Amino acid sequence: MRQVNILTTPEKVVDEVVADISGMEMGATIRVRDITTPDGVEITNTSAVPIAMIEIPRALKGK
Repeated sequence: MRQVNILTTPEKVVDEVVADISGMEMGATIRVRDITTPDGVEITNTSAVPIAMIEIPRALKGK
């Protein structure tokens, strides 16, 4: 997912919401509920929606 919808007041609008994926391992998923937002900013997408995932390649699934 490249975009999320936010609910906030004009003075608290943010240009971006960042999710750190550096610690993710194979098969891991980050969902909307895992993203921390600044005070006064709420993500309105469904909380279970995946933001990023690292899929296990087919060649490794059988091992």
